[in-house]
Parts: sequence; structure tokens; C-alpha cells
Amino acid sequence: MLISGSNNSILASLSNAALKRLNTVMAPKTADPSANGLTAASTKTAKDEFLDYAKMTPAQKMRASMLSKLGVTEDQLKAMDPKDRQKIE
Repeated sequence: MLISGSNNSILASLSNAALKRLNTVMAPKTADPSANGLTAASTKTAKDEFLDYAKMTPAQKMRASMLSKLGVTEDQLKAMDPKDRQKIE
């Protein structure tokens, strides 16, 4: 069973990255770990992602929620030109 943000109010405001990581952990395993999006560089567990979220201030949680609803990550936001970034922020 995969988790989506619309099914659970607690998970609804998690970042897309955290939800993707949760889905990856809960998805059936394949022989090739890279097929699930797991790489040597991804060392944070879903628990770590959740704990990071729990430590956020209310303003940080609101920002993460809004960016998630817009389908934009912090990295994508940083890479945008100033005009597009200002529209989102």
C-alpha cells in the first residue's frame, strides 16, 4: 500500500520528498535498488524525514506544505530566476 498526502492529514503536509521516500520504503522490493530510487547517497530514512519535519517551526511547515501543493522543491525554487521565484514566494 502506497501513501499519498491526500489520505492522511498528518502526512498531507509532509514534503514530496518525504512522501516519495515513504512510498519507496513501502513499495515492493526489486532486484535493482536503483529501480526504487535508492542510491548510496540516500541515507535518510522515512523516520529521519518525519523527525526533521516534526522539528520545523509552524512557518517552515506552512512553506513546505505550500511548496508541496505547488509541486516545487526547495532546490527547484533556488534554481529559478528571480521573477519566477518571487511569484511563488
